[in-house]
Amino acid sequence: MSREDHVRRRAASLGYDRTIRGTGVLPSDLHELYALGMISREDLVFRLERLGAPIPAVD
Repeated sequence: MSREDHVRRRAASLGYDRTIRGTGVLPSDLHELYALGMISREDLVFRLERLGAPIPAVD
């Protein structure tokens, strides 16, 4: 199974089966990028809001 398939399956099991239109980005991908320090919290929240995904509590 490819990484993309794994991420999509995991996201679907969590109810996050929608992606940001045209990008294939999943909420779980955004959380990973944030955890790695590659995007800001503001960017994470903005993008999750676009998906209608839950916003994580302040860390």
